[in-house]
Amino acid sequence: MRRRSREHGFEPSLLGDLNRALSQVDHHISLARRFQWWFLLPALLVLLLDLALFCDSKPVWNWPVTAVGLAVGTRLARIDLQCVHLPNKSDLESLRTKLMASG
Repeated sequence: MRRRSREHGFEPSLLGDLNRALSQVDHHISLARRFQWWFLLPALLVLLLDLALFCDSKPVWNWPVTAVGLAVGTRLARIDLQCVHLPNKSDLESLRTKLMASG
């Protein structure tokens, strides 16, 4: 809700649109950084509890598969951050710098 209300506060100009886009990219960067805490950590706790309580009915290979899956999820969130969101932010910041320098 705060992010949505903040989006309406930008001026209706090209610079305002760039600032709005930067705000959205900052929000996505924040989500990508918090991903492992808000999704992977609770998922890890539930999976470990499930494996510990019902380990007799599950094969032994579930433990390494679970660990690999969580590690891959964490790595993919970091790759997404480094390859998508951070380059987008630097591109938008350079556009804003050029716009402010020319006008």
